[in-house]
Amino acid sequence: MDRSWNDLDYGLWHGRPIREIHDEDEAGLGAWLSEPGSAAHGGESLEALQTRVVGALERHREAGVTLVVTHAIVVKTVLATVLGAPLTAIYRMDLEPLSTVTLTRSGDAWRLRCKSAV
Repeated sequence: MDRSWNDLDYGLWHGRPIREIHDEDEAGLGAWLSEPGSAAHGGESLEALQTRVVGALERHREAGVTLVVTHAIVVKTVLATVLGAPLTAIYRMDLEPLSTVTLTRSGDAWRLRCKSAV
């Protein structure tokens, strides 16, 4: 199993409500939401997640069809990456639960299609 598609490691914040995190560590949360290299929670930064998924995309580039079931933040990171958007753009993306994103590649260009499960 390719663990490159695993959820972000949220470290000390794992499983905690964002409101509680804000009340306890407003500066750390603010840094994490604005600085892709921040890992104020002691886990994985968005930049580290992006490095991980870029490696996975490259490994699967010539594999034909690959099905990946993963978490929204991982999908958002992939989308920001293939669209050339800044990582902070993930905070402006909403994905419906059970949505599908199809990526195809021709040469060096990615194309994407999103479909809501609803």
